[in-house]
Amino acid sequence: MSAPRSPAPAPRDSAPGLHRERGTSRFAIHARAAHGVALDLFEVGAERPFTTAALERDEGEPEPFSIWRAELRGLPERFEYLYRVDGGAPLCDPYAPLLSGGEVWGRSADDAEPQVGRRYRGLVAPLPAPAAGRAARPVIEPGRRVIYELHVRGFTRHASSGVARPGTYLGLIDKIPDLRELGVTTVELMPVFEFDETENPRRAPATGARLLNFWGYSPVSFFSPKAGYASDPTPGAAAGELATLIDELHRSGLEVVLDVVYNHTGEGGGGVAAALHSWRGFDAGAYYLLEPGSGRPLDLTGCGNTVHLNHPVTRRLVLDSLRHWVEVYGVDGFRFDLAAVLFRGERGQPLERSPLAEEIGADRALAGRLLIAEPWDATGFSPESGFPEPWLEWDGEFRDGVR
Repeated sequence: MSAPRSPAPAPRDSAPGLHRERGTSRFAIHARAAHGVALDLFEVGAERPFTTAALERDEGEPEPFSIWRAELRGLPERFEYLYRVDGGAPLCDPYAPLLSGGEVWGRSADDAEPQVGRRYRGLVAPLPAPAAGRAARPVIEPGRRVIYELHVRGFTRHASSGVARPGTYLGLIDKIPDLRELGVTTVELMPVFEFDETENPRRAPATGARLLNFWGYSPVSFFSPKAGYASDPTPGAAAGELATLIDELHRSGLEVVLDVVYNHTGEGGGGVAAALHSWRGFDAGAYYLLEPGSGRPLDLTGCGNTVHLNHPVTRRLVLDSLRHWVEVYGVDGFRFDLAAVLFRGERGQPLERSPLAEEIGADRALAGRLLIAEPWDATGFSPESGFPEPWLEWDGEFRDGVR
């Protein structure tokens, strides 16, 4: 493949991420780099990049943003990409709308090596048409809403489900009549952000088989759908299949809520053995709460780290992520895992108000979407003032009483 024309600084008004228009690809990334940021571009599935470009720091961006930009022309329709900060490990773009590397459930590039987990790349491929032009969203009266929480893979994986494509987005479509018969109005999908189910280092004592992280509460992206839930293993196929599932649920009169995990990531506690996919390699202090002095991740989630949700860089990332799931996939709302982390300050201290929770509630692109908080974190903290309107809260005491 011939190399694209040499990079040039991108216009300052372009947002973080990759933006393509009329043969021009503009890359923008937030990174704390002392020396530079490099961009490696790959043909899909290729071992080595077909070109590498150096980004330039945008000196006009105000603190705390540190945006690096490049503009390339003549890139193919489909390609993979990674960043490297100061010559370090390859990193996925936090804004990549798709990731490659997780298409086959349970398979890891590290199966034959001491490390645990996958190696992902950002993937550029066609996305679904905007949701606004597809199936209309149902209108459900709040007083008659019945939410059914399910796991995309687990709901149809067993042969007894009777579906043609078990354990997939498309397999779930075959079960829509059963959900309607139950009186369900709203389907809550357990995490469908890309996650590495092979991150678990433990193995079954009897067989030696890798034990998998089935549930998905360990994201490696806030934008990319879980590739291993697609029936088609082609990189990027998950986007179209998830959009098809949501459209079919809408046509059947059912809402779709995503169970989203923004409170922590799959990058663990930051030690030598912890996975490094993206955020920590670009700017640990912007994306995570860190212990003073040691710089280690502060763990208020029980998962090794806590996302710094009220840092301006991360607030922008989360808002852009939520808009992405609304505008591209057409989801009707979100259930926020351990949402009390929204009320944590830069040192992890409890806040009376959450800037990000207020921004989410007031965002025009999210107007009319369900915002459901799991109103605690792993320490037991819950904000005394509660969540601002139009947020709703899971009633933990009622749940426990029903159980």
